[in-house]
Amino acid sequence: MPGEDSRQMYQPTIALVRKIVGQITPARCDVAIVYSMNRHAEICHIGSNPTLVFDRYVGQAVNTFMRILTWSEHPVRSTRAFARIFSEQAILAGDAAGAIAGMLMFEQTSHLWNLPHTADDPKVKLQVQLQEMFILAHEYCHLMMAASNEFRQSRLRIADMMLEPIAISLGEQHYAEFIARYPYEVESGLENFLSILSMQDKFIADNSAALRTEFSCDEFALHVTLLTCMQMGNDPKFAFEAAFLTLRNMRALAYIREAAKPGLFERDAVFGLGVKMLQARQHKLRGAYRWVALAYGLEKEFEDIIPDLMDLSDRHDDKIDNPLLFQILGTLVSTRNEIAVENPDLGLESAFEIAEAQGWAPRAPEVEYVLI
Repeated sequence: MPGEDSRQMYQPTIALVRKIVGQITPARCDVAIVYSMNRHAEICHIGSNPTLVFDRYVGQAVNTFMRILTWSEHPVRSTRAFARIFSEQAILAGDAAGAIAGMLMFEQTSHLWNLPHTADDPKVKLQVQLQEMFILAHEYCHLMMAASNEFRQSRLRIADMMLEPIAISLGEQHYAEFIARYPYEVESGLENFLSILSMQDKFIADNSAALRTEFSCDEFALHVTLLTCMQMGNDPKFAFEAAFLTLRNMRALAYIREAAKPGLFERDAVFGLGVKMLQARQHKLRGAYRWVALAYGLEKEFEDIIPDLMDLSDRHDDKIDNPLLFQILGTLVSTRNEIAVENPDLGLESAFEIAEAQGWAPRAPEVEYVLI
C-alpha cells in the first residue's frame, strides 16, 4: 500500500512537474498516489477538490514493458507478465474464469521470466522515469484545463492544429518513406495506403470532441517530458522516444483490458474505441514533434531521431504487440472459455480468491492513498 515509500518515490517527479508549469498553472493541483490493480492515471474528486490520482501500478506496467522491449528474446519469456495483467483485469471485470486462465498461464511460465531489472541499465531506468513523467504531465494538464478556462482555450488552440487531416501530398511522402523501409509491402499500393490514412482522418473527425482534449494534453506532456529530460542533462531524443513509447505501452495495456472482458475473443474486436483513440493520439503526437523540437532549437535532433522511432516501432511490434495479438491473448481467452463452460457456477467470490492468491486484497473496505 502507498505510504512513505510512495512519497519518496514520486515527490521529486511531481515537484519537477509543478516547477516546470509553475508560471502557468492556475492553482495548486493535488496528486494522490494509490496502488491497485486498475493501472490508471485519472482525474477524480477527493472531497470537493479535483485530484490527479496516479496508480503506482501503471508505473510498474511501463517498467515491465520496458524490460520486455529491451531484453526479451522470445515471446514466451514475456508471457508471465502479460498473463498476470490479464488475470487482474478479469478480476476487475468480476470474471473468475478469466482470472483463473491468467493465473494458470502465469504459473506455467513463471520459470521463464528472468529478464534484468530496469535499474541494471541507466538508459532503461531513465525511459521508465520519463514515461511516468509523460503520464503525470498529461493528467496534470487535464487538471489545469478544468481549473482555468484561459489555460483550456490556449491548449485547445494547439489541439486544433493537431486535428487537421493529413494532406494527400503528405500521405504520398509518408508512403514513399514507408516503402523505402518496408519494400515487401509495395504490393499494398499507394491507393490502399492513402485509404488507411483517410479512414484514420475520418475516425479523428468523428471523435474530435474527445480527441481534442487528449491531443492538447499529449502535446503539453511532451513539452514537460522534454524539459525534464534536458534539465537532467540527458539527450533530448530520450524524451521523444519516451512520449512515443508511453502511448504504445498504454495501447498494449488496452489490448489486454479489452481481451479480458468476458466473452468470445476475436483479434479485431480488441481494436475498440479506447485502442483506436490511443492509435490516433500516437499518430498525431508524432506529427507535433517537429514544431515542439523547433520551439527548443532541436530540429537537427528531431531529424536524427526519426529512424530511431521507426526502429522502436518495429521492436514494439515484434516483442509486445504481435505476441499479444497473435499468440498470448487468443490462448488466454480460449482457456477462459473452456473454464467457464466446465465451471458455470464460478462467481465473484472465486475471482476474489484468485486476487488474494496474487497478493491483492480486493475486499479491502477503502482505498489507501498518499497526497503529494
